[in-house]
Amino acid sequence: MPYVERLTSKIRIPFYPLRSAVQAAFAAMLVSAIVTVLTLPVAAVTFETVSIVAPFTNACMLWAAEWAMTLAAFALPFSLWMPLKVVFRPLCLAAGLLTRYCVAVAKFFGGLSFAAQRVDDPAVVHWIVGTMLLIAAALMLRIPTRRKVAMVAAMSVFLMGTLGVWHMISIDHVAEIQALDVGNGTAIMVQNRGKTAMIGCGGTNTARLAVRKTNRLDWLLLPRVQKTETACASDMLRRISVDATVVPEKSPYLYPVFFVCEPHIFSGETLWVGDVQAQYLPLSASSAVRLQVYDRTVLVLFSPGCDLSLLPQDWLS
Repeated sequence: MPYVERLTSKIRIPFYPLRSAVQAAFAAMLVSAIVTVLTLPVAAVTFETVSIVAPFTNACMLWAAEWAMTLAAFALPFSLWMPLKVVFRPLCLAAGLLTRYCVAVAKFFGGLSFAAQRVDDPAVVHWIVGTMLLIAAALMLRIPTRRKVAMVAAMSVFLMGTLGVWHMISIDHVAEIQALDVGNGTAIMVQNRGKTAMIGCGGTNTARLAVRKTNRLDWLLLPRVQKTETACASDMLRRISVDATVVPEKSPYLYPVFFVCEPHIFSGETLWVGDVQAQYLPLSASSAVRLQVYDRTVLVLFSPGCDLSLLPQDWLS
């Protein structure tokens, strides 16, 4: 706080009420930024996101939250007594209105597209923690501030480069196939070499879970286009950038998808996700996908019903 007070005291505005408000907002923003930085590893590991707008949000609502808690704590006990109810109930109303203001501010800033950035990559989390440890070590050294900043910056860049190279080597030949728990439907996400694709788009939670995993899909395959699948796909296509939406040639209930994209009619070509090869069999009685993942083969059969006799023999070998 002494450091914050020294900075805020340098703000010179002749009009005292305006100067006081600006100083309070600047102090709140600075303290919030410090807290945000210090809790970055916890936020990254626990929530897989880092808030970008937290300092601005707190600067806009800190005074309101402080007054809301103060008024509520002071007025609520007395407002329960009948003789004092008329006097103290308006204070409770003011506390409630201030609380509504705080909630509205949080919803507004939280709804911005850049409000929070995903940091589910372990290399990024390690870089954040390592840089914070470097800062802590530099603060204990009795050397000029400029040298501290230069030393931490150089070592942080070196740490980022080292972790980046390690990350690329570690995921070079790793493919992830995950069946998302979307509820009453199928949504299988395939990731390899920085590429991401999704097979199926059924279930009520598909869009919400997909947004948490990625902000871009190389392709989306709708194996059996039904009403529930196209409704979920339309919702997800509005939230996530998709390079290509692949659908069977004769697909009922496809019209909702045309409002958000121009689907690609499947014509027997092989789909790729990095090194993962996807082959699709779009038959009315047997809808299936075979994934070739290096030395492994994954066969996905879609319900209801899949006639195994219609599958190519090399798929079953």
